[in-house]
Amino acid sequence: MLVYIENKNNLAEILTYLDIADIKYTTDISKYKTVLITDINNKILKIIKNKKVFLLTNYIENKEIDKLLNIDNIKIITSLPLLKNNKNVIFIPKILPNVNLKKNKNIYEDYKITKNKKKIIVLDRYLKHVKEVQNIVNEYPKFEFIYVGYKNSKREVELIENLNVVWIKYVNLNKYNDLCNISDMVIIFDKDIDINYLYLSILTHTEIFMVEDNNYNNYFIPSKHYYGFNNINNLNNKIKKLLTSRTSSLNDNAYFLIENNTEKNYIETLKKILK
Repeated sequence: MLVYIENKNNLAEILTYLDIADIKYTTDISKYKTVLITDINNKILKIIKNKKVFLLTNYIENKEIDKLLNIDNIKIITSLPLLKNNKNVIFIPKILPNVNLKKNKNIYEDYKITKNKKKIIVLDRYLKHVKEVQNIVNEYPKFEFIYVGYKNSKREVELIENLNVVWIKYVNLNKYNDLCNISDMVIIFDKDIDINYLYLSILTHTEIFMVEDNNYNNYFIPSKHYYGFNNINNLNNKIKKLLTSRTSSLNDNAYFLIENNTEKNYIETLKKILK
């Protein structure tokens, strides 16, 4: 099997997985019948012509999906639930990130967060839902809201500055982990959020409220693994039901879904596919 990956970091990572799985490969373009790739471009199209191809990827542009799914000699190995259940797709859940369950006391000072109020994180990457967030903030004054997102727009900035929220323009996974450790819930408006943010929410027992029109509905099921919502009224109703114990936590269900997504199981599955 030829492994042809132009990005050197991606190549090193994939070769390490193949070494652990004891899968034989070559990186020399000579005689080969099977090709493992992580990207598509004109040069790669020539290399894979008339070959059996495995495309290993966690990202595919929407415009490429239909075209790739209709190429008979390509099998897509992916962690994208969006593609799950297609005939040419082999779905392997993404490996769980490392999680830290100890509170980072510096997080309060870093973002000027109070210590004596319960907290709700809101993820809205491009600030498309400021008005909805304003509604939620007014509805739950006993909570402190941590609003994460950014848009270079004077109008949005002025709206947020008038909101009673802690505004953070961006958080990486480590900072998000810290925020989850001090928060009770997260409200996710971004339908294409990195799955690692969902993983960390579950692993830190942070209850998830997520817009139902998202890329993970073939994996995480609304009302089973998270609270799905379609509009602000729907969201408010579900939050109120949880807060008044008229509905129970879904976090355990979500944990049982992802608990076996380890590196060992990922590599074992990869081994079965490629050997």
